Amino acid sequence: IKLIGCELSPEIMLHACRAIQYIMEIIPQSSSAVVQFGSIPPLCSKLKSIEYIDVAEQALLTLHKISKDHAVHLLRAEGVSAVLSFLDFFPITVQRTGMTTVANMCR
Repeated sequence: IKLIGCELSPEIMLHACRAIQYIMEIIPQSSSAVVQFGSIPPLCSKLKSIEYIDVAEQALLTLHKISKDHAVHLLRAEGVSAVLSFLDFFPITVQRTGMTTVANMCR
C-alpha cells in the first residue's frame, strides 16, 4: 500500500485493499501468498493511523478475511491492537467484523 516510500492516493489504496480481498474470495488458497508477501503490516498500519476512513474500513475487512486462515500471522503483526485501536469510529456492522477478527486471532 506504499510504493517506494511515497504515499499513494486514497483511491489507489482503497482499490488495492479491495483487490486483495476479492482475490482471496475468488481464490481461497491465495491467502497464503498474501501473507507471505507481506500484506499484513501495511494493512495494520492503515488501521493504527487512520487518514481515510474508507481505506481503514476496507483494510479491516481484508484483515478479517486473512484472520480466518492466518490468525497467528496477524496476531504476531499486532493485529489485535490495530483492529481495536479505532473500532468505535466504524459503523456497527464493521465493528462486529472487527470483533470477529479479534476472536479469530484469539482462538
